[in-house]
Amino acid sequence: MFCRVLVLCLVVFNLCAAYLKLDYNDQAEQIYTCEIDGLVDQNVHQLHGTLVNCQSPPMECSIDSDEYLVKSRTNVECRVPSNGLFYHDDKACSFRFYYRRSYCFYVSRCYSLTMSCQSVATPTVLFYILLFCVALVVILFFSLIIYCIYECCWRTTDLNIPKQDKKIERVLRRSQKLREKQTAYAPVHCETAF
Repeated sequence: MFCRVLVLCLVVFNLCAAYLKLDYNDQAEQIYTCEIDGLVDQNVHQLHGTLVNCQSPPMECSIDSDEYLVKSRTNVECRVPSNGLFYHDDKACSFRFYYRRSYCFYVSRCYSLTMSCQSVATPTVLFYILLFCVALVVILFFSLIIYCIYECCWRTTDLNIPKQDKKIERVLRRSQKLREKQTAYAPVHCETAF
C-alpha cells in the first residue's frame, strides 16, 4: 500500500512539473505580434481599439484602456485558448513597439504591435481539487497506518481470569477457616526476664 501511495505521489509531481513547465530552459523570452483593430493616438500613444490576430501560437490578448503604449511600461495580458484541464497557458507580455503597415486591407487594422512574452502556467480549479484529493488520500493513508500500529502495539486489554471450579473454592475456604482458627486461638507466649 505504501508503494502505491509513493507511486501516486511521484505521478502527481511529474504531472505538476509538466503542466507548470518547470523546465526553465524553455522559458526564454519570445517575440509575438498582434494586429491592432482600431487606432493609435500619435501624440499620447494611447490605443483606441483591441488586439486581434495574435500569432504563433494564436492567443487572445488585451491591454487596459487606461494604459499607454510606452515601451517597458505597458503590460499585455495574453492567454492561449486551449483545452488544458489542469492549467491555462498564459503569457506575461510587455509591449516593445508598434508600427503602421504600408499596405492595409482595412483602415482600422493598419497598426501592428510587437511584444515580448514569457510563458506562465496558471492552475485551474480542477487542478486544485485534484491536489486537495491527493493530499487527503495521503493524510488518510498515514492516519490508517498510525491507527493500525496503535491497535497492534499499544492497546491494552483487560484479562478475564476464568472462575475457579467449585471444588477448589471449597478447599480454599476450608483452608482459610483453618488458618483463622489457628491464629485466633493460639496462646500468647510471653517471655519473662529472670
